[in-house]
Amino acid sequence: MARLFVAIVPPDDVKDAAAAFPASEPGVRLARREQLHVTLRFASEFPDERIASLKERLRRIEHPAFALTVGPWGRFGHRTAWLGVAPEAPVIALADAVDAAFRAEGTPRRELPFRPHLTVARLTKLSPVKARQLLESAPPLPELRWDVGAFVLVQSTLSPDGATHTPLLEVPLR
Repeated sequence: MARLFVAIVPPDDVKDAAAAFPASEPGVRLARREQLHVTLRFASEFPDERIASLKERLRRIEHPAFALTVGPWGRFGHRTAWLGVAPEAPVIALADAVDAAFRAEGTPRRELPFRPHLTVARLTKLSPVKARQLLESAPPLPELRWDVGAFVLVQSTLSPDGATHTPLLEVPLR
């Protein structure tokens, strides 16, 4: 079984902005720069023998290229800090198309509502109050816009040193 996800990879200036999240607090673990992405779909256990078929379904997705801007900072509870992207509509539409490809391969529909974002940090030992204060202290974001021209299928392999991400397929947007 493979651990897979499909994502949009941001350019370096967006990764730079994400790296500006305050990390001096104990219990704040920044996401590794090379792993910053907007997840469109995740599958923790995908059958190896179905990867080729999934790739073919992903290649057939026809979605126009679009532009995104970053911001604002946000969080899920008091454990995950993220950087928002806008507009959300084209990302959600692309995520729905990717989700349909996974469902066609027998993977259940994603369970949680989809919220486009880049995870920038795990807040492992912060109280809800401290997490809110940390987000309020995050630096203002510069005006950043980028053109999204592709999405990527990635295999994630877990180890004691963290996850290793291996791109398996890049699909251009039309």
